Amino acid sequence: MSLSFFIQFACLVSSLLVSVTLVHAQTRVFDVTNYGGRGDGITDNSKAFIDAWDGACQNIGGGMVLFPQGIFMVAPVVLLGPCKGSMELRIQGTLLASRKLSDFLGIDHWITIQYVNGLLISGGGTLDGVGADGWPYNDCLQHPGSCKRLPATLRLDYVTQGHIYTITSLNSKNIHINLFACKDVLVSNVNILAPGNSPNTDGIHIGSSQNIYIVHTNISTGDDCVSISSGSQYINVTGVQCGPGHGISIGSLGKDAGDTVNDLYVTHCRFVGTQNGVRIKTWADAKPGTVSRVSFEHLEIVNVGNPIIIDQEYCPGGGCSTQVSSKVQIRDVKFNDIRGSSATKEAVVLKCSQSVPCQDIELTDIDLKNGGPGGPAVSLSYNVRGRTYGIQNPPSSLQPPVASSTELEDYNRSACLVSFLVSVTLVHAQKRVFDVANYGARGDGRTDSSKAFIDAWNGACQNIGGGTVLFPKGTFMVAPVVLLGPCKGSMELRFQGNLLASKKPSDFLGIDHWITVQRVNGLMISGGGTLDGLGADGWGFNDCLKNPGRCKQLPATLRLDFVTQGHIDTITSLNSKNTHINLFACKDVLISNVKIIAPGDSPNTDGIHIGNSQNIYIVDTHISTGDDCVSVLPGSQYINVTGVYCGPGHGISIGSLGRTAGESVSDLYVKNCRFVDTQNGVRIKTWAVDAKPGTVSRVGFEHIEMDNVDNPIVIDQEYCPGGGCSKQESSKVQIRYVKFNDIRGSSATKEAVTLKCSQSVPCQDIELKDIDLKNGGPGGPAVSLSYNVRGRTYGIQNPPSSVKPPVASSTELEDYSSTELEDYNWY
Repeated sequence: MSLSFFIQFACLVSSLLVSVTLVHAQTRVFDVTNYGGRGDGITDNSKAFIDAWDGACQNIGGGMVLFPQGIFMVAPVVLLGPCKGSMELRIQGTLLASRKLSDFLGIDHWITIQYVNGLLISGGGTLDGVGADGWPYNDCLQHPGSCKRLPATLRLDYVTQGHIYTITSLNSKNIHINLFACKDVLVSNVNILAPGNSPNTDGIHIGSSQNIYIVHTNISTGDDCVSISSGSQYINVTGVQCGPGHGISIGSLGKDAGDTVNDLYVTHCRFVGTQNGVRIKTWADAKPGTVSRVSFEHLEIVNVGNPIIIDQEYCPGGGCSTQVSSKVQIRDVKFNDIRGSSATKEAVVLKCSQSVPCQDIELTDIDLKNGGPGGPAVSLSYNVRGRTYGIQNPPSSLQPPVASSTELEDYNRSACLVSFLVSVTLVHAQKRVFDVANYGARGDGRTDSSKAFIDAWNGACQNIGGGTVLFPKGTFMVAPVVLLGPCKGSMELRFQGNLLASKKPSDFLGIDHWITVQRVNGLMISGGGTLDGLGADGWGFNDCLKNPGRCKQLPATLRLDFVTQGHIDTITSLNSKNTHINLFACKDVLISNVKIIAPGDSPNTDGIHIGNSQNIYIVDTHISTGDDCVSVLPGSQYINVTGVYCGPGHGISIGSLGRTAGESVSDLYVKNCRFVDTQNGVRIKTWAVDAKPGTVSRVGFEHIEMDNVDNPIVIDQEYCPGGGCSKQESSKVQIRYVKFNDIRGSSATKEAVTLKCSQSVPCQDIELKDIDLKNGGPGGPAVSLSYNVRGRTYGIQNPPSSVKPPVASSTELEDYSSTELEDYNWY
């Protein structure tokens, strides 16, 4: 691979060929004030914005566009990719929309970003859309054919691997955040604010997008808090506060044939003073389409106009024909644990199509009281086939359909429910909350509550619609348990009190788990409580490094096996005897606001251990432990670690790999993390002795702060923790497409960067950009060491890097496929 290859992968811009030999590219931070931007609230900064973006985008490895403190007026801008690396837009000040009519009437955007792979928008600043200037011009409901469009504040088109974090969108003229044709985007800790009467100011609008996570976000606006339009799938909305606004909606669908939305999961949200709660809407004269696999659960409703709605006669402007019936098929929709107060009598309205009735609708544990006029709340349903379970307040008018045995089998896709259908005419199943105290558990810190735990779990698991297993306040001693699925609905473990591991050696020696959950689809673990593993009772038995063949296993605190659609939130894992949280063969799991604590010398107490899993998000989590804060093992891909504090511990690691042939890890993205007093920072490790072939690819470590870290950046393909490995053997694990970007701070040793790659399969396509690490320990200035590495360095290199650009012939360049080029610029 040679110089001109690098230019080909970097957007194939031939004009840059003459300058790519410069190792030290332009510095990573592109401050708009260096491009003429002025934070006086008057000067138009749109050109400075675009110029700074273009500079960062064309910079090898990408860069950060910075708006420092100040008020920057910006006219509409379009910021284009693809870029030559990941991009960050850091807004520390306030961006102010233009007040000129010509800058917003008839324009559909204010800030648009298109075709970028790898984007972070953060900084704690504000996007002020100055909406009051535009709202009087919004007459599209009255004049749909002649009205002029107004701009969305932030529009992302064709963006992948994105994160919008800790910003405020204030008074947008139209939609606040619009995602179109995006993939793998996380929106977290965002504030969206506009008056309740501001027209069409949807909070977050999602169209033709997939794998979108919206977490811990506050939305107060004049239209839908979150709206999901056609072409969207795998959307997760968790911990959103909505109000004022129109609620969380799917649709409207049916304007075009083939409109679809599927796999939406809305959980643990709160609606206050909204016009609607959760809603699915399709046009009355709609063309064929589908809505399927949708779940709304664990929702708090406070004075909401219409808490639960399916409206297949949607016609906001009036004038729709009542003779025409919607052709959008809605099926497999679950409403579970929705409680609170309705502001109107109609708490539940399911108004489905006469021509294609709603199918497989479930209502479980609905408890809504009318806080407004008109008497007790009512539940209305039309053209609905489905079932109700648990509490139904108001009483549901939904009745079980009469069906043949064949239809019953088709009704439920999960085999574990088929045998239960003979008794499904019992509408009122067991109550949803399964308090372990009702099963004999005692929160005295001594009584073994493991049987009560299992019994409560089994009761909730077999309950139609699932349930919540509750540990109330108290200290509950629990011996090892295995909680089995599949379950008949989504499950929650709510730990309000403390769980205490058993002190008996027979309860932990030779046992690999304390609390294990297996084969569950839809799992929430929350409550603010603590899992105390009493690690000091077990650490003395840990001699596996000295006696690897004869040592006894010790239990992981929390083990999830074959769990999908999971969320672990606001719990503490304290002093695990082994790994704190272990994910095996899991998919679509979010870990957020978790605390993991153990002494720095506690053996093998990895914080979060991930194996054979995909689509795992770890966000805003504190890990202080005695081994890896996060360890990623073979078979894992699409792992995102953001906002993690690590220390003490061994850092964030991939591996070790190479024990078994074919081991691989790919698509790991670690960003905005801080390491304090750790043994390592970011590390990839593979066995040297008896290593089998494998791969590590498409890995990004960026925006990392190091504070007194022994080995901040490490690739170790001679990993041999027990010693005795042969120096004659070389790892066969191929490491390629790894980027270290914006890693800064202090090393506790002289060797700040060590890239020790395999002699037989050298590391390929390794990139170091803007590395600034000073030695805070003995031995003189920090050094950067590299062995058997093919790659490049850009921007700041402190200490100076020994990685050199490879030399390759033009024939080798031609051998590089377009797929390989795309892989190299993967984020």
